[in-house]
Amino acid sequence: MLRSWWRGAGGLRRLRRWGAPLTGGGRRRGAGRSAGGGVERSPLRRQGGFTLIELGVVLAVIAILVGVSVPMYAMIVNEARTAEARQTWNMVRTELWTYFVRYGDFPGVRNGWWTGIDPAPKSNYWTYTAVTAQGGNSATLVAAHEAEKLCWTLDDRGRVTEKKNQACP
Repeated sequence: MLRSWWRGAGGLRRLRRWGAPLTGGGRRRGAGRSAGGGVERSPLRRQGGFTLIELGVVLAVIAILVGVSVPMYAMIVNEARTAEARQTWNMVRTELWTYFVRYGDFPGVRNGWWTGIDPAPKSNYWTYTAVTAQGGNSATLVAAHEAEKLCWTLDDRGRVTEKKNQACP
C-alpha cells in the first residue's frame, strides 16, 4: 500500500486548492515541506483580506445610502419643527378662545405677547410673536425663524386661518 503525504486526509484537496497538477505520479517523501515541518505556501496563493474593487463597491453603497438618507433626515426634522409650532398654536388658540368667550374680545399685546394669558412659549427654533387686530376681533400668532414664517389667525367666529412666509404679517 503506497502512502505518500498527499494521499492522506485532505491531501488531494490541498493540491487542487494550490493549483498543483493532479497527474504525474507521487512525490518524494518530504518534498514541498518547509524546514519547520509545515507545508510551504504557494507564492500564488491569495492572501486573506479585501480587494480594492470590493472596498470600492462597499464605499459606493455607503455613499448611495447617505445620499438618500440625508435629505430624508432634513425633511423629517423640518416636519418636526412645523409640528412643534402647530402644537404651540393649539395651546395658545385654546387660551385665546377662552379669553374671548370670557371677555368678548381678544387680549391686547404688550412686549410682543398677549396680556391676560400664559407667557410666550420657549423654543430653541421658533420665535413667537402675537398680533391682535384693531377692534379685537382676531388674534394672530406668528412663528418665525430666519426666512421661514408660519402664522395662524383666530377670528371672533372661532375660525382659524393658516398662512406661510410672505402672507404672514
